[in-house]
Amino acid sequence: LEDVPASIGEFKIGLKEYPDNMYRLGVYYNMYLIYMRTGNTAMAERMRQTILSEFADSKYGLAMRDPNYIENLRNMDREQEGMYENAYAAYLDNDNAKVHDAYAEMMRKYPLSKIMPKFMFIDALAYLTDKNYDAFKSSLRELLERYPETDITPTASSILTQIAKGRKLEGGSS
Repeated sequence: LEDVPASIGEFKIGLKEYPDNMYRLGVYYNMYLIYMRTGNTAMAERMRQTILSEFADSKYGLAMRDPNYIENLRNMDREQEGMYENAYAAYLDNDNAKVHDAYAEMMRKYPLSKIMPKFMFIDALAYLTDKNYDAFKSSLRELLERYPETDITPTASSILTQIAKGRKLEGGSS
């Protein structure tokens, strides 16, 4: 709670006493944020490299591949909303390639985004209008696995349940 030296000290003690604990990634990430906030970029970079080497496939590892991660964090809400608006407009225009590209860009740039479930959902819907039903179902399953409790979850779950009951998918332009 704003006592930076004490926080870092406790994190270091925890890592020393319990080097393989399940909270290690969170500790490294919080230490990274503390170091960045206090201007200790050398230690922040050390934490970033630790995350990249030990947890490369985690959400944090994916996000921190970008060396401009902190700058992206500062601008991310505004930029993410703009990216989503553009992707949604592309979906409404039935420009599915643009939707898929926007989703890929969002995953590359902001894999931890709070609006990622919405992005995944319109990406899945774009597969439906492409009549790529396997990719549609696969995308919905991935959405439910990654985000089991979001406002999109009931809709995605209901669609997959209806498909499992034998309902046929119909892809179209609307």
